[in-house]
Amino acid sequence: MVKNIEIEPASIAQFQKSLGGFVEIDNDVGSIAQRLKDIDSRLCLRANLETGVFVVYAKENDDEYLVSTYAELDGRVVREAERYASEKYDYVAHMEEIDAAADREKKHREAEVFGEIGEQLGHAVRKDLGYDKDRVFISDGKNSRTT
Repeated sequence: MVKNIEIEPASIAQFQKSLGGFVEIDNDVGSIAQRLKDIDSRLCLRANLETGVFVVYAKENDDEYLVSTYAELDGRVVREAERYASEKYDYVAHMEEIDAAADREKKHREAEVFGEIGEQLGHAVRKDLGYDKDRVFISDGKNSRTT
């Protein structure tokens, strides 16, 4: 089974730092630029050699549209472009998938950070409020009592 390996996008800071310092890439070792053109003739590739940021963009008439940014340039860029160009590609579903993954990651990080602290805080609050005693609630359906 082939694992889906995501390529890390360039950060906004990396991208902003690179503005103005891009060079057009027509030919590269992995033929990524040509393979992008084969997928869609409007796709172009630029790189900032100082920051290592790669940008795939689309040229249409005199306009340019950002497609994606990358911190690495390899075959994953082409696979991602192929997925975008597919007629089956659903942009909204893809964005929802990314948002859901980000939410899961955020909850996981919060659980790691606040999980133990939250348990300690909960214990301290229960102790301060006197709820740390061992109690059993018994109900016979009509009456309830605590022992």
